[in-house]
Amino acid sequence: MGQKPSRNGPCPCGSGKKYKKCHGAPIAVASPSSASPPPSAGAPPRRPLPPGIDEQTFQDFDLFLRGAIDLEAHILAASTSIREQSKVAYPVDFLDARLQALAVLHWALACRSGKPGRNDPMLSQRLALFSAFVQGATVTETLISEGQYIKAAVVLRQDLETLARMRETAAGVARERRTPNIKRVAGSGPIYSALSAAAHVADQSVLNQLLARTESGDARGVSPIPTLNRDAAIDMYGFHVYLCLAMCVEAMHLLDELYGDDAPKDELPWRMLVAIATLLERNGALRWAMDPETAAAGDGVVRVTEMRPTGH
Repeated sequence: MGQKPSRNGPCPCGSGKKYKKCHGAPIAVASPSSASPPPSAGAPPRRPLPPGIDEQTFQDFDLFLRGAIDLEAHILAASTSIREQSKVAYPVDFLDARLQALAVLHWALACRSGKPGRNDPMLSQRLALFSAFVQGATVTETLISEGQYIKAAVVLRQDLETLARMRETAAGVARERRTPNIKRVAGSGPIYSALSAAAHVADQSVLNQLLARTESGDARGVSPIPTLNRDAAIDMYGFHVYLCLAMCVEAMHLLDELYGDDAPKDELPWRMLVAIATLLERNGALRWAMDPETAAAGDGVVRVTEMRPTGH
């Protein structure tokens, strides 16, 4: 079932060892009455026979466990293939927009690194939420791009709640231990409902749409091996990029509040945010507006003040 792991590649069990030195190592056939001969030079170490387990039982057990290695190897191989297909399916604008958004997020983290800002519990909470979002951005992208759409719905839903919580905290209306009010992210209600339907795994029709189908003779069902769902991948990836953009805007406001007059005055990040918003709008993933005062000033500087995600 699927591709056999390379002997010199990492073992799919996650141990960090090479396959040939982990689950790919040969089984030792040890005799209780005599010591095993020393391994030949360069041979991989042999795993000893567990106490109280006869040779045949151990070999049967080991063979059974190798099914888990085969399953994970097959899923990993499928994930690699789906990632290649996803990158072709995504609009180039989405790929460019995500890279630019991550650059702004990095800039926001690095521009005042090591310099303490204003000491305020609400600002600290928003900074923690921002850090949690950035920390998980790569995981979110991986789940979407490698066909794990059910899991992707869970993390996208949490990312949306993180954004809503950021805005609640900034407005001083956040309630401890309460789910954030998604209305803080205008236009996201239908998207949140769709993500929740997948995340709660209570709607069979949603699961059927997102899971791979399999047929064998007259039997039809779903497969544990992921396959590309082009529409789901594009919609989820576009929304992920929107969330990255929205979090960039929150980070810019947070910097202003943390450092006041000492806040960074760079205009390049703001210009890049406008470019990102334009790329998303061009592909139907976003409606956005600019700050009317800065636009009217004619100084060429435009700040994004409102964004509303759109579903496909």
